[in-house]
Amino acid sequence: MYLVIKKARVNCKREEVENYKESIQESFIQYMYLQDENLKITPKNDVQRTAVEELLLALVKVVNGEEILHFIQRYAERELSALYRKQLRHRRWSVRMNTLYAIEGLHMVNLLDDVRKVMEKKQITVAEESQILKILVRFHDPHYEQYLFNEHYKRSEFTYRSLLSMMNDEQFEKFIVRFNEHMEEVQLATIDIIGINRNLEQLPFLEKQLHSTSDETRIRSLKALNELSYVSDTSRLLRHIKSDLWEERMMAAKLLSKAQGEEAIMWLEVLLNDRHFLVRSNAARSITQLPNGYERLRRISNTTTDLFARDMANEWLEKGGELDAQ
Repeated sequence: MYLVIKKARVNCKREEVENYKESIQESFIQYMYLQDENLKITPKNDVQRTAVEELLLALVKVVNGEEILHFIQRYAERELSALYRKQLRHRRWSVRMNTLYAIEGLHMVNLLDDVRKVMEKKQITVAEESQILKILVRFHDPHYEQYLFNEHYKRSEFTYRSLLSMMNDEQFEKFIVRFNEHMEEVQLATIDIIGINRNLEQLPFLEKQLHSTSDETRIRSLKALNELSYVSDTSRLLRHIKSDLWEERMMAAKLLSKAQGEEAIMWLEVLLNDRHFLVRSNAARSITQLPNGYERLRRISNTTTDLFARDMANEWLEKGGELDAQ
């Protein structure tokens, strides 16, 4: 009986919210676009505040232009700040999380102090902490690094990549400058983001990381350079071509496809004889991407005494429809 009554009340409130949204939607949008205070809508109860909040969150996803977004932000700060401060202290996790999402969506910078107070609670959850860090980074809060490196929970590389991808150029440059001070998870995420964003400005930084004592750092740096489709000098890859780690040799094989000249072809032919299947496969693929690559593979297939190299060359010739031309 209790659940039935509760469900009925929820449904009734939902209906009231939808009806109110429908009644004000047209005038509300006019108010936001025209910014005419004579059209201002001031919610007076929970139903109206919920309706206004939903309209704002839907509108902010589709509008463009700093002026209207700033107007939406000011309106949200005026009409919803008191409610959100209360909800940030709510005993229910779902209410707190939805409030944090709304604060981010409406860019309510005036609530930063309140958001930081949630961050400092002992009982904060992993999801709350991650969302608050997103808010601090996105709002360019000067304290975000303090919280980012004061780990309440063990964070994944995915979390760090997500946060780094939200940073502006100035914030990201600070991470690069202090790269050696960071934990390995942060360092690897930083390298990944450079590759994902294809940030050519960080090319010298990536090439510097190729000399790292960390195996994973070198492999990730090679991967990022491959994403950038650039290698300044084939000789920089010799260490990785001769590495004891097959992952490092494989990434070097991929990156050699971006190089030009006989030296790149020569080292790819060496890697085509590698003991690891994935190294040989990527070496053959890289050869096909270079000028006269298939012709090179046909010559290797006809002359090599290495059965593995011959099989791999034939496999890629077949993939390229070149095998019958021999």
